[in-house]
Amino acid sequence: MRQKRILSLILVCMLVLLSSASTLAETIPNFNAEGYPICPDEKVTLRVMIQSRAEMPSDLNVQEIHQRAEEIMNVHIEWIMVPTDGWNEKKNLMLATGDLPDIIESKINESDLVRYGPDGTFVELTDLIDKYAHNINKLIDTEMPELRAFNTAPDGNIYSLFRVNSGPWMTTNGVGMMNMQWLKNLGLEVPKTLDEFTEVLRAFKTRDPNGNGKADEIPLSFNKNIFANNGFGYIFSYKKSI
Repeated sequence: MRQKRILSLILVCMLVLLSSASTLAETIPNFNAEGYPICPDEKVTLRVMIQSRAEMPSDLNVQEIHQRAEEIMNVHIEWIMVPTDGWNEKKNLMLATGDLPDIIESKINESDLVRYGPDGTFVELTDLIDKYAHNINKLIDTEMPELRAFNTAPDGNIYSLFRVNSGPWMTTNGVGMMNMQWLKNLGLEVPKTLDEFTEVLRAFKTRDPNGNGKADEIPLSFNKNIFANNGFGYIFSYKKSI
């Protein structure tokens, strides 16, 4: 069955801000536009502002996924963690003073784009998307052409990217992670079917994969709205309580 695409009108992804007229590609020697690392000669640091939550680490660079991304791209991220309840105040202050990060990955309203886009505060992304973001170009030109209209400001330029939720309740958004050491300790393979996944979880619970002499492991933990609904789709209906 063809999945209905759902557009979320939340302006969140990779809003790039200017402190000067230069772009990343223009300021990095031997900038690699085709592959990795992006910055082959010298590591570059980018300041990225995001909304933080209580369960998040104070520095996202402690997470292996960010460490690997930094290694692959040769780009270090300096995270600016702003609590949700203080987000608007912090955002408005930064816009007013011009003390801006390189990237904002969170909510920016349309009035901010209309006000701060044409004056050069926000980077105009249209040419950069055409030159470097081939997957985004394919999305807005071929797969979901309505996105170009959604993303385009009244002056005809693109200053931000929307988040796109594709499929019923973002069925491929949630990404599960598995303890590979536990699999190795129990002599198990990575499961490829739901039945195999169930058997692996049962083994995690009953066969003491961490080797402490107790069957006290928790085989699966998740946020029902992020992992269950997104990672497993219709198996966990978001209309039901879990």
